Amino acid sequence: MSVRPWQKTRTVPLSVCFVGRERYYYASAHGHKSNAKSSARVVIYTSEGVVASEIDCLPTGCNPVSVSFDERRNWLLVGDAASSRLFVLEMLNEDLDFAVSFVLDLPPKCIPVSTATSETGHIYVSDAAQRKGYGIHVYARDGHRITSFGRRGSRKSELLSPAGIAYDDALERLYVVDRGNGRIQVYGDAGQWACSICPPENDIFEDPRGVCVDETGIVIACDSGNDRILAFNPSCRYAIAWVVDGLQGPFAACVDSESDVMVADSKGVRWVDGAEVSQGRGRRCGNGVDIEGEYSSGIEESSDDDAESDRKGDDGYKSDPPREVRTSDASSRAGHERRK
Repeated sequence: MSVRPWQKTRTVPLSVCFVGRERYYYASAHGHKSNAKSSARVVIYTSEGVVASEIDCLPTGCNPVSVSFDERRNWLLVGDAASSRLFVLEMLNEDLDFAVSFVLDLPPKCIPVSTATSETGHIYVSDAAQRKGYGIHVYARDGHRITSFGRRGSRKSELLSPAGIAYDDALERLYVVDRGNGRIQVYGDAGQWACSICPPENDIFEDPRGVCVDETGIVIACDSGNDRILAFNPSCRYAIAWVVDGLQGPFAACVDSESDVMVADSKGVRWVDGAEVSQGRGRRCGNGVDIEGEYSSGIEESSDDDAESDRKGDDGYKSDPPREVRTSDASSRAGHERRK
């Protein structure tokens, strides 16, 4: 497994994403956790870690805690914890000039720790605070909130302190890191709960944080407390664990078209070559741990009672009726590839 050197940044990033269709750049959100408000900013770096641009179109006092990039629409989404808003920036040209396209007003005191978009234009926001009782809010691009789901709690369909999220267009699945319950929750695009995934019975997540999905459907999760990265194949079975030398508390990750993974941890950011994992088989990958991919993933299937429980809420925050969640067969992904 090839690993590029660490790229240390001026402050530890809270979130990272690739920027641009060619993915030569990545964005990093440097929100402030204390009184060091001057460090709050969004920076665009080259693949070698050199600062290419700093976003200057955000308002004064903004505290960016998450970034994601929608390459279909050239959107850079910036979650602001200070104002509980989501700024959707449009990349105007290859010189990395950005302008605010529109702003979403999130629920009061929302902490938008992660965002994702779907092919249909839906915007998903992970709310770590869950002040309204729900962890995921779904918006249309006109600012209309479509639904909220992931009720606060520890039941099968619930969330406790949600963290990173990622959307798979081919399978119409939303993956949510359920940080407080130590698992990854899988939902359909409208919030219908499908299953929970976790390592085998003899292993556990320890403070999971970030998640991303590559083009083959491999789900990659940051197991922060265990200083490692875990991968699950599209059927949600445990595929492999990466133990990268020097990795300290990985909390965010994104993946490019070659399945190379960029990881942010307490030291900065680095790339990990994940080409072998894209095959969906557990095998030794450099200094990774050799784990056969036949373990049960700890999947718990949904039930009608759980789905009904998740739809009941207060404050008018209710999810839509459940719809069928697409399976991870090859034809689903092949059909999606043909539509691109």
